[in-house]
Amino acid sequence: MTRVSSHQTLIDHFGAVLLGRAEEPFYRFLADGEDQVELLTGAMLDRRARAVAVALREHAEVGDRTLILCPPGIDYVAAFFGCLYAGVVAVPAYPPDSGHIPRMLPRLLGVIEDAAPSVVLAPAAAAAISSSQWPPKSCGSSSPTSRRCWSAGIR
Repeated sequence: MTRVSSHQTLIDHFGAVLLGRAEEPFYRFLADGEDQVELLTGAMLDRRARAVAVALREHAEVGDRTLILCPPGIDYVAAFFGCLYAGVVAVPAYPPDSGHIPRMLPRLLGVIEDAAPSVVLAPAAAAAISSSQWPPKSCGSSSPTSRRCWSAGIR
């Protein structure tokens, strides 16, 4: 027997799943693979993702690309779900490591040039590391607060 969903979209389904497990642990991040570092319930993830989505929709149109420069963890998960909720295309990349800037920055700038993101979601530390290179040429503006290129710190 085929089960028919009452949800209109995949995002509706995600929201229902998250809120259906509102108080249950939904995501655990284990930094070393053993010790629980961070925990999100379904409601916490839904709330954080919706907050990210609201901010994204202020600066990006549906279908625009958003570069996610969050390290593995709850910020990344909230940013990714926020992209889904906002209807933008998530472009995940590892954030630049201050100890490896000469090696990592050219690759990151290549991703930025290829993806031409409208928005960059990153922790404040990652945004500060690459601020001297922002905005990339693909943004078409020298102002990081222009509608074409907007960078948001997570948390």
